[in-house]
Amino acid sequence: MQSVAYSDDFISGEVLQPDTYLKVVMSNGNDIFDTEIFLHADATLGMDIGFDACLFVGQNPTQSIYSHLAYENTGLKLDMPSIPIEIDGTVVIPLGVEIQANSQVSIGLDSEVFLNNLHVYLEDTIANTWTYLNDQFYNFSPTTALQGSGRFYLHLSNQALDISSFKKNDFVLVSSAGQIIIYGNLKAGDQITIFNIQGQQLKQNIIAEHTNQSILSAHSFAPGIYIVHINSRQNLERYKILVK
Repeated sequence: MQSVAYSDDFISGEVLQPDTYLKVVMSNGNDIFDTEIFLHADATLGMDIGFDACLFVGQNPTQSIYSHLAYENTGLKLDMPSIPIEIDGTVVIPLGVEIQANSQVSIGLDSEVFLNNLHVYLEDTIANTWTYLNDQFYNFSPTTALQGSGRFYLHLSNQALDISSFKKNDFVLVSSAGQIIIYGNLKAGDQITIFNIQGQQLKQNIIAEHTNQSILSAHSFAPGIYIVHINSRQNLERYKILVK
């Protein structure tokens, strides 16, 4: 859904402007949960005091959907994040999902208002699927409870995306001797984050200076599949790696 609403903060001399937003909804067959993403001329992709609204302190429902910052994501759970109304390229917003195992889950857009020029895609990094939410819902049934982010990403663009053309950079990931080693062109400020398959964040490292290698300890990890994110201002790339 893309909707327009008018609100006034009563600042003298300020011209009233409409708020444009999307409402991403998730249903488990009985209940509906949502997170709203506002598009505003003064918003950025990072934290904007006065624009980005977090979940209430202490609010940690067992079933919910929420958003994270599109850039410099620190794991803060947002109920109503804001992004620039003029999108340059593609904006990628991580989604957090809390849902019970074996639920019949649907994720999509509220359909009350027609979505004008914004194209919205949902990426499932575990199932390796992309869903065009403008005209359909994504349906799935997790075999284990989902608790956090790292699996689902919302991609917003002013033009249709050719998903088949998406390519990764030449990063090589190796798991060996209790370590995850990442080889490639890593720049200062790049964030490396590791999640388990339930979407829980386990470790994060921020690159201090340009390097061709980053080593993260995996000694405390149980054997299994893990998701590694390499996040820069330009790209967010995701890889799977087996830790033995």
